Amino acid sequence: MSWPTFDLRALPDGGASLPNGVWTELGRVVAESIEEDLLRAGPATFRSVGFEHTASDHAQRFVDFENTVARTIVQNGLRGDGIELIIRATDLTDIRPAVVEALERIGLTYEQFVRISSIPELMVFMDDLPTRYVTNVMRSAKHRQKQQKWEPNDFIDILALPVAAVYCDIVVTEKQWAHRLRQGKVNQRYSTVLLNDTADLVQVLVNASMT
Repeated sequence: MSWPTFDLRALPDGGASLPNGVWTELGRVVAESIEEDLLRAGPATFRSVGFEHTASDHAQRFVDFENTVARTIVQNGLRGDGIELIIRATDLTDIRPAVVEALERIGLTYEQFVRISSIPELMVFMDDLPTRYVTNVMRSAKHRQKQQKWEPNDFIDILALPVAAVYCDIVVTEKQWAHRLRQGKVNQRYSTVLLNDTADLVQVLVNASMT
C-alpha cells in the first residue's frame, strides 16, 4: 500500500525549518506507527485498508532483533537475573521516545533519568508499565527456551497479548503463552483468567454469571 505524500503544512512554518532528511524520517516514523496500530487492530482491519501481513517486514525485523538479543545472551553467558536485565534494557531502549516525551514534561532529560536511577529502580520502572511487564515476561520466557526459534508469528502474539492480558477479564491463547504468562504471575498481577482451551471458557462464564 502507498501512503499519501507526507504533508507538513500543519506546522507553524509549513515545515520550512526542517531539513529534508528530517521530513523523510518523520514520514517513515508516521507510516510505521500507523502500520503497527493496524496490526494491533487485527488482520481484518489490516487488510481492509490495503495491507497484507506478508508485505510487512515488521515481523521479520522483530525476529532479527530478538535473534541479536539471543546471541548477546549466549555470548555473555547470561542466566537468571541477567536475562531479565537485558530484556528490560532493550525494551527501555525501544520505548525511549515515549519516555523522553514524558520526562520533558517534568523537566528531565533521558540521560538525567538514567543517571540518577539505579539498575533495580529502572527494572521496577519497566515492570510498573503494565503492558511492557507482560511483553517482557513473554520475551524473557521465550529467550530462556533456547531450543525454540523466534518466528514471525511471535511478533503478532507479543504485540497483541499484553494488552489483552492486562485489560481483559479472560484471555484464551495457545498453551505455551498461557503457561508462560502464569509463570510470570500475570494472571495474579492483573486478575486475569488465562485459558488455553476454549472448552474451559464455558465453565468460567457460568461461574461468573453466578457471582
